[in-house]
Amino acid sequence: MFVLTPACNGGRKHRADSIVNKDSVPTMRTYGVTTFISDSGIVSYKIIAEEWDVYSRPDFSQWSFEQGVYLEKFDTLMHVTASIKADTAYYYDKKKLWELRSNVHIRNLAGDKFDTSLMFWDEEAKRIYSDKYISIEQADKQIVGVGFESDQSLTNYTIRQTSGIFLVEDTAPTDTAKLVSADTVKPAVVDTTQSTARWRKVSGRKPSLPTTKTSKSELYEKQSKPLSSSTTSPKDTLVMP
Repeated sequence: MFVLTPACNGGRKHRADSIVNKDSVPTMRTYGVTTFISDSGIVSYKIIAEEWDVYSRPDFSQWSFEQGVYLEKFDTLMHVTASIKADTAYYYDKKKLWELRSNVHIRNLAGDKFDTSLMFWDEEAKRIYSDKYISIEQADKQIVGVGFESDQSLTNYTIRQTSGIFLVEDTAPTDTAKLVSADTVKPAVVDTTQSTARWRKVSGRKPSLPTTKTSKSELYEKQSKPLSSSTTSPKDTLVMP
């Protein structure tokens, strides 16, 4: 005879452990997001993200972008005033505060580039700030510092503990002296009227008609030619010193 008796387990049922940390489970999770965010009916910025987690509980409310995020900030005319990229971002919707972390790259409308590891964007106060190292690259200089504060358009900003690299234009005067070819130099014109008259007075000859002005080269050529023996006497010979 077999007697069947039920096993006693105290009436306990096996259940899976409940999730203790509720903050780890998002209310909504979306992949491959491209969306526009508006404030008071006006489009404020565009978001592009690989993964977007939304937490909307009373004790914990924020957006998380753990896989990176790209933002474009618009003005009232829908012009892009700034673009922002970061490896990780958090948006605290009740405070209207963005926290951007790791490889934060920002570009403003003028084309200036801002690189840092941590940046906060306070929409309520309309300012962007950081207490970390930051590098700002402009067309003609690069500025680095520790600590940064700016308006939302990134046009009026203050940098603390600054240093930088500046491009200085070479304004040294250039040599304006020009070399003149020897072929272009003309011989000076010499008036030989007085010297010819003195020579004729010494030689006993009558003054001839006024001579024309000749150059030094022509005068030297005439004086260097030998005089003909048939027309020149010894006293007519000009002795050069």
